[in-house]
Order: sequence, then C-alpha cells, then structure tokens
Amino acid sequence: FENKWNEEQSLPKLNRHKINRNQIEDNIDKIKRCQLPTLIIHGTDDSIIPLADAVFLFKACPSKDKQLVKGRGADHNNLFYVGFADYSAALKNYLVRCTTV
Repeated sequence: FENKWNEEQSLPKLNRHKINRNQIEDNIDKIKRCQLPTLIIHGTDDSIIPLADAVFLFKACPSKDKQLVKGRGADHNNLFYVGFADYSAALKNYLVRCTTV
C-alpha cells in the first residue's frame, strides 16, 4: 500500500490525517473516473483533512468542468458559516451549470 502512495509525487503526506487511509484511496480512485461537473469546497484551515488533499483531488479529476473553492479561514466543521459568501456563490454557480441544458 505504501508503494502506491509513493508513486504519486504530488500526493500529500498521509500521517497528518485523522481519517482512514482506505477512505483517502477510495476518494482518489473515484475522482480519477469522474467526468461529471465537479465542485470541491474546502476550508483553508481544515484541521481534519488538509487543504492539500482537496488540491490533489482537484488535479486528479479529469472532468472538463471542475472548480475548487477554498473557504478562507474555514475549518472542517465551520466551512458553511465562515466561508458562507464563497460557499453559497460557488454552489449556486455549480447548480446553474448543472441544470442548464
């Protein structure tokens, strides 16, 4: 398992994570197959999942329609409140893009 991670030069160090390594691997495997419009919103001060993971997932996503929004000063559990303006604007834009035919 460790060798798989080491092959990915830009993958963030995993020893800081408070979540299961299998969950991280699952997210990477899934995002690499995603062709749908993708919106990733992540707090810059997340103490549970580092921002570097969101950046990695964004880069690994092959979708032509993708966006990464960084909630300035937001932690893992207060992203909606701290970054409300950025969060709501990004979500509204995403929903418009996904529902426009």
